Amino acid sequence: MPSGGCFALFLVDGFFSNIMSFSIEEFVHCPTLEKLDQCMKADLLLTANFFDISVPLNACKVEIKSCLLQKLVERGIVKMTKPPLRLFVTYHRDIIM
Repeated sequence: MPSGGCFALFLVDGFFSNIMSFSIEEFVHCPTLEKLDQCMKADLLLTANFFDISVPLNACKVEIKSCLLQKLVERGIVKMTKPPLRLFVTYHRDIIM
């Protein structure tokens, strides 16, 4: 089982600030739309790799997230209850097209 996580540091007012961190272990233990919505592109690719889901590597983050979300929902890993608006719009736009 692959392990690891991505960690983002941003320079804010001269100090490095941990804006967002992602742990694949935490996501696997409790997969939620909120956690998926907070992912950076590298996190999404890590998640896709962990669940053996093919995603377009050269696509933009939104396209990768949409593809990953669709597969996670199809497999029953993530439930579509009340998705964050960004995921909802992206996911449903791709279904309609």
